[in-house]
Amino acid sequence: MLTLKNTLLMSVLTMVLLVNNNLFACQCFNSFFLNSIFSNSQVMRCALSTDYGRVVRVSLSDGRNSAVSSIYGCSLNSLSSNIHRDFFDFYDNELCVDEILNACRMLNIEIHSDNVVHIITH
Repeated sequence: MLTLKNTLLMSVLTMVLLVNNNLFACQCFNSFFLNSIFSNSQVMRCALSTDYGRVVRVSLSDGRNSAVSSIYGCSLNSLSSNIHRDFFDFYDNELCVDEILNACRMLNIEIHSDNVVHIITH
């Protein structure tokens, strides 16, 4: 039998879990939504850019729609959505990178790597 104390405790735990799920999600999109708006065609491109082994930018595009995540923010430009969010923490980029890469895998698109090259001048 649930007491008032147990009921309140369960309510608080439920709220904490709901809040945490929203905190650990990409602010612009998720892979299932991307999968629903992108069509797997020959012009489809998934690109990943790294800087010293750290992912700094990833993009998914089919010529009409694009989803991008970089160290500065994420964006989704499609026929039905125009979203842009700035990031305050690098971890936010990692969350969105994971969503785009998952969408690329779901759509069976090869991920191309565009490594950033630094030129050191003296």
